[in-house]
Amino acid sequence: MRLRPGENCLSLRPSAAAAAATSQSPSDYVYSLSVFFRPTPSVGRPVVKLVYITYEDGDGKFQAPSRVANDAKSAAKRISLAAQLVQCFMG
Repeated sequence: MRLRPGENCLSLRPSAAAAAATSQSPSDYVYSLSVFFRPTPSVGRPVVKLVYITYEDGDGKFQAPSRVANDAKSAAKRISLAAQLVQCFMG
């Protein structure tokens, strides 16, 4: 979930599978919290660009376990998540 500037109200609850493992209803475990987000300008900060390089005639697949999606769309999602994490840690 992307945070918006200001107050962000979050509700966290376990997946149905996790709740079933504890023989509880997912609604029994709902945690709510507020997160305040104040973005800071990026003036003078380093810029990081993430690039996914493929062969011209390639299909964009990458090595992954057999049950894990390894297509170009999955790669783009993973790179996007990596960029968001880098953004978090660079402040």
